[in-house]
Amino acid sequence: MPSIALNALCILILNPSHDKAWTNKGYVLECLSRHHDALACYNRALEINPHHEDAWYNKGAALEALGRYKESYDCADQATTLFPNSYKAWYHKGAALGFMRRFSEAIACYDRALMLNTNDAKTWFNKGSALGNSGRIREALTCYEQAQKLGAPHAAQMVALCRRQLGHGII
Repeated sequence: MPSIALNALCILILNPSHDKAWTNKGYVLECLSRHHDALACYNRALEINPHHEDAWYNKGAALEALGRYKESYDCADQATTLFPNSYKAWYHKGAALGFMRRFSEAIACYDRALMLNTNDAKTWFNKGSALGNSGRIREALTCYEQAQKLGAPHAAQMVALCRRQLGHGII
């Protein structure tokens, strides 16, 4: 991360209209939990280039970290409009919907993301969470098992939890 920060600062000194450098600076600030400052950087990147894909995702993540879920959803929704073939756009839209407890819509977004990239462990994990929160434990188990195969942290615990729930008739 120090090299990202240094590169972003050097580029911004030479070219303050470099959208990727603003996005990278925002990312570094977000890693330092300076979400308001990161948000300002992402906004600046999007002023320069409204089609900067990573800036949309990162802005949504910063808003999410600030508990501003509706605005996070708006960013993700804009990203799916601009980049309809990006699994990341659909993943982030699903995550925003999940935070707003709109699980059926989140599942549909995760399905779309998985149509575009079947190997994203976070998407499988989050789809499992949305299914579990919807009471669909058997389907959640399948997603968590796939997430575990792909190396998602905590997937093994969720697989065990689903199996316990199914074994005890908690469905």
